[in-house]
Amino acid sequence: MKQIYDKLSHAVMAVLLLVSVFIPLLSQNSSASAAELTESDYQLTTNVTINTNVLKDTGYGEGKFYIAPTYTFANDKVLNDGDTMVYKVPQQFKIERAAEENLTAPDGTTVIAKLVTDPVTGTATVTVTNAAYFAANPDSKRISASFTVVWADNMPYNQEQEVHFPGARTYKLKRIKVDEEPQGYSKWGVQDSKDPNYVNWRIRVNRDVQNLGQVVVEDAIPDDQELDEDSGITGYHFTDWEGASNAVAGTRTSFKPSEVVTITDENHFTVNAGELNGRGIYIVYRTRLTKPVDKVTKKAFNDVTVTANGQTMPALVSRPFAPLTTLDGIGEATRPDEVIFKVQKELTGRTLADGEFTFDLINKDDNDKVVQTVTNQGGSVTFKKVRFKQEGTFNYAIRERASNLPGVTDDANPEINITVKAESVNGVRTATASYDRESFVNTYQAEPASAAITAKKELTGKALEAEKYTFKLTEVGGNNQELQATNDANGDIKFLGINYDKEGTYTYKLTEVAGSEAGVAYDSTEHTVTVTVTDNNGKLEAAITGNNPTFTNSYKDYGVSYEFISSNPAYPNLPKEVTDLLPADANRYTDGSNVDAKQPAQTSVTVAEGTWTFKGYAETDRQTVANSDLKFTGKWDFTPAPAKYKAAYSFVSADPNHALPAEVSSLLPEDSKEYTDGTAVTAIDPSKKTVQTAAGTWTFKGYDAASKTVAGADVVFTGTWTFEAKVPDSSSIDSDSNDLDGKDISDDSDAGNTSGKSGNLRSKATKKVLPRTGSETSVLAVFAGFALLTASVFAYRFKKAN
Repeated sequence: MKQIYDKLSHAVMAVLLLVSVFIPLLSQNSSASAAELTESDYQLTTNVTINTNVLKDTGYGEGKFYIAPTYTFANDKVLNDGDTMVYKVPQQFKIERAAEENLTAPDGTTVIAKLVTDPVTGTATVTVTNAAYFAANPDSKRISASFTVVWADNMPYNQEQEVHFPGARTYKLKRIKVDEEPQGYSKWGVQDSKDPNYVNWRIRVNRDVQNLGQVVVEDAIPDDQELDEDSGITGYHFTDWEGASNAVAGTRTSFKPSEVVTITDENHFTVNAGELNGRGIYIVYRTRLTKPVDKVTKKAFNDVTVTANGQTMPALVSRPFAPLTTLDGIGEATRPDEVIFKVQKELTGRTLADGEFTFDLINKDDNDKVVQTVTNQGGSVTFKKVRFKQEGTFNYAIRERASNLPGVTDDANPEINITVKAESVNGVRTATASYDRESFVNTYQAEPASAAITAKKELTGKALEAEKYTFKLTEVGGNNQELQATNDANGDIKFLGINYDKEGTYTYKLTEVAGSEAGVAYDSTEHTVTVTVTDNNGKLEAAITGNNPTFTNSYKDYGVSYEFISSNPAYPNLPKEVTDLLPADANRYTDGSNVDAKQPAQTSVTVAEGTWTFKGYAETDRQTVANSDLKFTGKWDFTPAPAKYKAAYSFVSADPNHALPAEVSSLLPEDSKEYTDGTAVTAIDPSKKTVQTAAGTWTFKGYDAASKTVAGADVVFTGTWTFEAKVPDSSSIDSDSNDLDGKDISDDSDAGNTSGKSGNLRSKATKKVLPRTGSETSVLAVFAGFALLTASVFAYRFKKAN
C-alpha cells in the first residue's frame, strides 16, 4: 500500500513540476503579443489648438485646449490587438474627466482602436482593437485621436512657462484672466464637468461698479438648449467684484430669484437687477443641450440683452459661447418624464415650404390654453419638450390654424388629439404620449396657367397660302404631349390652349412637318421652346423662352422653251413657214417634274426651195426638271426641190423655099408645166394639123420625137410642116407663063397630067423644071439653114444642162 502511495506522490509531484514550468511560458507568450509601444515603434505628430484656433506663444484664459496626436507606423510594423500608445499631457494642463471613445479608420465606420483619457494620471491611452485591419492594410498605418485639456489647477496666472506637447514643439504659454468688459457687461459659459449635457452660464453686469441706473437683463436661450429649471436661476449683487469672486464677506448679497427673476418659457427669462449704482450683479444658471452639437465649431452659444434706464447697452463684441469638450451623444436624448409633441405635415399638389403652416399645442385640461405655437419645418411639426412632473393622464391637442393661403384647402379636421400618461415605475417617472392620428394633410391646387406658343412661316418664291403647312409641337419628357397647327394667310402659327396645373419647366421641340408639295424646300430646323410655370401666390404664371421662331420655306419652278434648228449645215436658215410652227408652253414646272415635248402642228413644210421635214427633238421627247429651265431643240431636215424643166415647141417648114406662114406659127403649142429630170414628156400636137393659106396647104408632119425624157435641160419638140402649093387653074396658066410665085413655067410640059378641072388645063410633063434664074443654089441654102438650126438646138440644150 505504501508503495502505491509513493508512486502516486511521485506522479503528482511530476505534474506539479510540469505545470510550474509551462504556466510562466504561457504567460510570457501572452504578454508578448501585446505591448506598450514606444517612440521607436512609431512617429508621433501632434496638432494643438485652443478651441478651434491655432495655438500660439501667448497668454490664454480658461479655454479648451484640443490635443490631436497621430501615430504613424512603418509598413513592416506589426500591430497586435492590445498594443497601446500612451500620451502624457504636459503638467501645466489637466484632463477634465475620464472618457472612453472608439477611434475609426479613414472610412469613418471601421473601429480600429480605443481612446481612454485618465484625469488621475494625466494620460490619454490609445489601444489597438482591430489588428486584422492593419494586417490587411499594412501600408501607411496610422491612428489619430483627439481629446481636450484645460489649465491645471496649480498653473499660476500671468507667469510664462515653456510647455512641451509630445509630437509638437515647445510653446511659451501664459495663463491669464480675461476679464475685460468694455460694454459694461459680459457673459460666458462652461460645459459641466460632471454631465456634459449641461452648460453653466454666467452673466455679469457693472463689474467696475459704475452708476448704470435701473438695469434689466433679458436672456435668450437658443432652441438647441433649454433652461434647467431644477437648478434655477441664482446670483448676487456685489460691491467689489474681486472680493465677491473670492467670497470676501460683505462684498456680495444674494438676490431672491422669486423677486427679480421672471421665467417666460424654457428659453427666455428676465432678471430685474434694480438700481446698479455703486454695485453690480452676477447671474448663474444652467441649460441643457437638446439637440446634437455642431462638431465643427464645438461651441454652444447663448444671447443676452441688457438695458439701463430703458436704453439698450452696446452689444457684445462676440456672441457668448461655451467651448464643448464632449461631443458624441450630447443633446440627443430626453428625460423619461419629458414629451416632445410631434406630428407630420403633408401638402399635396406642391412642395411644402418651411414655416407656412402654424400649429398650436393646446392643453385641453386647462381650458384649451395654448401652450406653444410653432410652424412646420419641412414635413414635421415639432414642439419643445414638455416635462410632466406629476403622475396622471393629461389631454393635449395639436391644432392647425387656418392657413388662408391661396389655392390651399386645409385639412377638414384641424386637430390631432394626444393623451399623455405619466407614471412612476421603480421610482422613475415616465411620460408616454399617444396620438389619434399622425399627420395633417392639406391640398393645394393653384389657378391654372395657359401659354400660347407661336411661330412664324415665311415662303419665298410664291405667295403663302393659308393652312398650307403643318407644324408639330412635341413635349420633351413629361407626358410627351404632341400638338399640331397650320399657318394662316399671314404666316402666323399658333398652338393655343396649352394649360398647366402645376409648377415646373416644360420643354418642347417645335418642328415643321415635311410635306410633299412640288417645288418647295421645307425648313428642317428644330427649335426649342421652354415654358417655365411658377406659382404667384396661388396663381400659376407661364413664361415662354424661345417663342415665335421663324420657319422659312422656299419655292422654285422652272419654264420650258422651244427652238428649231436646221440639221443640214448647207441650209442653216429656217423659213418662216417652219419657225411659225414653234410650240409655246406657259406652264411652270417644279424640280423633278417630267415634261413631255409639244410637237409642231405639222411635221413637213414645202416651200419653193424644197421640203423641210421635222426629225424630232434632240433631247428626246421627255425631260426631267433638275433645278433649271428646260429647252427642247427640234431639228428640221431640208430636201431641196428638184430642177424644173420646160417643154418648148418650134415649127419648121419642110420646104426651105416656103416660110411658115403666121397661120401655122400661131398653132405653136404652149406647155406651162414643169418637168423634173428623168420625166418623159409627150409632145403636144398643134390644134390643127392642116392649114390652108392662099398660097397652098400646110400639113403638120409631126415632131422630131413623139416624147422626150428630161435630161438636165428643157426639151424642145420640133414640128415639121410641109407645103403644097395650090395648082393654078387653066386661065391662069394660059395667060401667064409664070407660076404662082411668078416663075415662068411656059416651057413646062405635063404629058402625064391628063386631069383638069374644066379640061382646060394643059397637060404638062411630070417633071418639074425650075426656071433657071440662078436659084439652083437655094437648095444648098436650105440644107445649110437646117444644119444651122440643128446646131442651135444642141447649143441651147447644152447651155440648159449646165
